[in-house]
Amino acid sequence: MNSSDLKPARKTSENTDYNTGTYYSEKSKRNIQYESGIEYSFILKLESFPRIKFFVEQPKTIEYTRNNKSDRYTPDFAVF
Repeated sequence: MNSSDLKPARKTSENTDYNTGTYYSEKSKRNIQYESGIEYSFILKLESFPRIKFFVEQPKTIEYTRNNKSDRYTPDFAVF
């Protein structure tokens, strides 16, 4: 598996009230979208760790049932 096999499950928000944008990742070989300054800082840390091969933002939406209520969750990142 490589980074080109994975794409974000959803688009990140481009709300101008938040620090949003894209960062070109050398590890993932594509633009990575972020929705906050914390996510941007996390991306920079991921780029600097040698053991990390690549990462993808908003990797997969997970649907689940809890207390008889259906819900969904999309993690911010998957790191490989």
